[in-house]
Amino acid sequence: MKNKVVIITGGSSGIGKAMAFAFGNEGAKVVISARHSGPLLLVGQELSQRGIENETVVADVSIEADTRKLIETTINRFGKIDILINNAGITMRSLFEDLEDIEVIRKVMDVNFY
Repeated sequence: MKNKVVIITGGSSGIGKAMAFAFGNEGAKVVISARHSGPLLLVGQELSQRGIENETVVADVSIEADTRKLIETTINRFGKIDILINNAGITMRSLFEDLEDIEVIRKVMDVNFY
């Protein structure tokens, strides 16, 4: 993994955060993205404290302009992308029959599938 460039969406917590450290500990340069800047920046600082070269990008994967920004930032910083891990995901916390707004399903599909 040495000098590979890895993008991890949903990189501010859980599995995404763990993968950022795992790849970074193996010598990869890590780009993490998430929708909320606070937790994302904290993980970026933790990676830096461990000597892991990283970049953080606030991005919502359901917004095409944000994904373009993620790619452009990575290329500008590291010159390439070797690995993309699509880890970002959301859930609907209700029964389908209780759904009042179809936009909820649309958002789940935009993030998790498209």
